[in-house]
Amino acid sequence: MQKKLFRPLLSIGLLFGLYSASAQPRSPQVDSLVNMKDTAVVQARLDQLLKSTKESDFNTAVYYYARQNDVANFERTRDIAITRFPQGTFAYIQVGNALVGEKDPVKKEALLKTLVKNFPDHDHDHQNAMYYFDVANTYAAQKGKQANLPKVKEYAAKVDDKGILSIIVETLFTNGHTQLASALTQEMMDSLKAILASGDPNLVNPAPPQPGQPPRPDPKRLYDHYSLLYARILNKQGHPAEALPYAKQAYESTKTPSWDFTREYVNILLANHQYAEAFPLMVKACRQGQATPEIKEKLKEAYVSTNGSTNGYDTLLASISAELRDSANAQVAKYATTKSPAPTFTLKNLLGQTVSLESLKGKVVILDFWATWCGPCKRSFPAMQQAVNKYKEDKGVVFLFIDTWERAKDPEAGVKEYIATSKYSFNVLLDLQDPTTRKNNVVESYKVSGIPTKFIIDKNGDIAYRLTGFSGGDDFAVEELSAMIESARDKPLSIGDDAPPFKVAYWLKGTPGPGIEPGKINIVEFWATWCQPCLAGIPHLSHLAEEYKNVKVFGISVYERAAATQDSLNRFINGPKGQQMQYIVGADDTTRYMVSNWLKPTGQRGIPFAIIVDKQGKIAWMGHPATMDKPLQQIAAGQWDLKIARRQFEENKRLDSIDGAIIPEFNDYLNNNKYQAGLKAIDALVVKEPGLKYRHFTGHYTFVLLLDTDPEKAVAFARAEWTAADIPDWKSVSDMLLYSKEHKKNLPPSAWLLGVDALQAELDHYPWSMDPATTYDQMASFETLAGDKQKALDYSQKALDYKTISVKSANP
Repeated sequence: MQKKLFRPLLSIGLLFGLYSASAQPRSPQVDSLVNMKDTAVVQARLDQLLKSTKESDFNTAVYYYARQNDVANFERTRDIAITRFPQGTFAYIQVGNALVGEKDPVKKEALLKTLVKNFPDHDHDHQNAMYYFDVANTYAAQKGKQANLPKVKEYAAKVDDKGILSIIVETLFTNGHTQLASALTQEMMDSLKAILASGDPNLVNPAPPQPGQPPRPDPKRLYDHYSLLYARILNKQGHPAEALPYAKQAYESTKTPSWDFTREYVNILLANHQYAEAFPLMVKACRQGQATPEIKEKLKEAYVSTNGSTNGYDTLLASISAELRDSANAQVAKYATTKSPAPTFTLKNLLGQTVSLESLKGKVVILDFWATWCGPCKRSFPAMQQAVNKYKEDKGVVFLFIDTWERAKDPEAGVKEYIATSKYSFNVLLDLQDPTTRKNNVVESYKVSGIPTKFIIDKNGDIAYRLTGFSGGDDFAVEELSAMIESARDKPLSIGDDAPPFKVAYWLKGTPGPGIEPGKINIVEFWATWCQPCLAGIPHLSHLAEEYKNVKVFGISVYERAAATQDSLNRFINGPKGQQMQYIVGADDTTRYMVSNWLKPTGQRGIPFAIIVDKQGKIAWMGHPATMDKPLQQIAAGQWDLKIARRQFEENKRLDSIDGAIIPEFNDYLNNNKYQAGLKAIDALVVKEPGLKYRHFTGHYTFVLLLDTDPEKAVAFARAEWTAADIPDWKSVSDMLLYSKEHKKNLPPSAWLLGVDALQAELDHYPWSMDPATTYDQMASFETLAGDKQKALDYSQKALDYKTISVKSANP
């Protein structure tokens, strides 16, 4: 959904949306009406409100209809409000909406003057500041001689919010007005520097917002933002050396720089030929699918500068490609849905052709809901065009771009112009507003609450995946979408199904015989040399192979980096970890046969993952290898019921799909400080689906929301989850408490002691992924916060001991 660089921008969306039924301010009076059960009482109260001569009473009725999504009554009463209260809220918004919709800056300015003159009660408040911003930004967007820069300065001066002002500066910069952009940026930097130097805690460290209120801008964060913006301006003006210190300071002082931030820093490093510093950031961006075409184009140049030749460059590219693909494969499970039939529809496309979803059954269909006014939608389109190009010869895959929620009087004309100008080869369908209900019926039927939203519909016509928003990174987006498309056309594999044919590229250890052997129980575990949890599980798998002499145990290497070869895998097998593998080991072939025919059809992307095949050649169990001891014991004893196991497996898949689907909703609760509402939503969810209580995401959000509202309950919940779960989520708890410590949250001692226990559990169970010195330092800080200074000193000493060992190891 539309990503906001600065939270104050939220008020623009709210203000401009008030003239529709889809958004309205929260009101106790409206809440009271909505919560009334007796419809006769509600209607009597509405009649009373609509007869009132007080605008606030009348507007309560208007907002009630909006909350109930009663578009007809909303629009009817809204129009009456405009007539009855010509200087009231809805009349003001009517002019404001016209102002926002106007593209010509001179006409827009005239509307603003009308608004200020006719609505004096709104002058100088936050709403008018948004309109001043809109006028200034529209003037800033004009190119060349059409630009009226004095007007930009005039209206920018009326906007106090420095976050909003940075958008005007960005617009000036984008349209070539670097001189004014530079002057405004320097002015903002001087102002922010003065705030930071003042030492006033109310300004330097703004207090957390009240529930439902946006946070106040962080001056340090804004200063870093303006510093990078100033560096970009200097670089554009041909002064890369002057730009570098500003960019470097901004990047290094930002705790978690965004990829947009990182990419701009890399561009300035490259402009200064700082290849040694730029190269690792470029490789990281490429590996995570976040590199721009410019960064990819200069990667080879940076590689040669750093390494002295092109030797190994092709191997690097191959490993980047493989890692990106594997990372995307591992991510898509969170977008999986509980499969349900996709609502059918019939729409016209831009060529006037009729397209029906029903006619596409048997194909994988990608629906992309978007609008011409939606920035994130349009930012996702270069990646979507790459995906369309990738599958253009594949008759089994169809992309449909459904334009919806348009605001223009002639939406079709605007859509045609945008697609033609942008040169996209999309099949665009028009989900126009129904003239009777005033709703966009198709987007309504898919229960979309924000765009862009994409649905991947499988060959049976069921929704397989749903994802909302676009966070950037074209390459990653294409790989992620490709993984979902391939999964949607895979034949699913479940408990009780025949095991697929077995095929590997080569064997690395042991005597495989015919592979999967009828009459014997077979365990097939999927692993990789780079996967630390896989390596940690080797002794366990070897123990099972030793305990069950008549069970064939296979470890199949999958998802290896492109640089991996048979020789490198053999070296691993002959090394200390490989020597622990007391079972048969093989490697998937270059076509990824085992991944495509065994792993993906289960709906599983991550590793390690194990499948038990019974003596009849049926899939008997699937899951994490650490949890297969009891099932294996029952299967070996002939006490395993395939029908029951299948029901449990399918139920777990269903619950995992629901669990993953809650992420956008509960991120919204957290981001907007709606903790109590989030907890109520979780309670309702768990009442409906009790099996979700300790599921990964449901458990995580429960803990986080409780930590902000009732920390003691959060502690009790986490400890209960650790007892109930097969694989407790200690890391989620420790990460959240480290975040709380960093942000100076006031928590009881029991919460900090929970953090100590979580970190100790991680050390005990996942030592390969932990730095003991850092972990013991973190445990010491938790003990300090809990009030036990002696234990804090003990953990600090342990940390120091490990640091001493590390120094000695480095300097033998």
